[in-house]
Amino acid sequence: MYNDFNQQVGQWALVFLGFFIVILILLVYLLNGFGLMRIAKRNNIKHSWLAFVPVANYYIFGKVAFSDNIRPILFLFLNIISMIFSINVYYTTFFSFINGNSSYPLNNIYLNIFNWIYLIFYFYVMYKIYKKYSKKATIMLVFLVLTCGILNPIFLFSIRNNEVISSD
Repeated sequence: MYNDFNQQVGQWALVFLGFFIVILILLVYLLNGFGLMRIAKRNNIKHSWLAFVPVANYYIFGKVAFSDNIRPILFLFLNIISMIFSINVYYTTFFSFINGNSSYPLNNIYLNIFNWIYLIFYFYVMYKIYKKYSKKATIMLVFLVLTCGILNPIFLFSIRNNEVISSD
């Protein structure tokens, strides 16, 4: 009887944890979407609703950060390529473990170089957005890097109504 009670408590704890994680992901998604959409509207970017579309929102990030048309497309392209590489790595790693291969495809030097380039460009784009709307862009970037990008939706939502400070 005691084991049944512990098992039920454990199951309810897992249900609660799963529910909490789903709510947290939804909250982060909405903060990011509303913050980016508001900033895009203030920049007179057409189709600002794309801030809620998971891959297309990187084009909006690029349009907010840069005034030209090449770098937003480059940012979107780098993001798509990064996703494809990541899916490929997860897929090959999974089947390597299932088949008993001990070789890691994660050691691919070209993939690591590409991911570092993408990561640097991602932080550069975020810094440009923060610098455009906040006087604390450097501090925001430091915390963004330290938290591996987790604070980005909170930062975007917090600067969404700020006036443009720097337009470079």
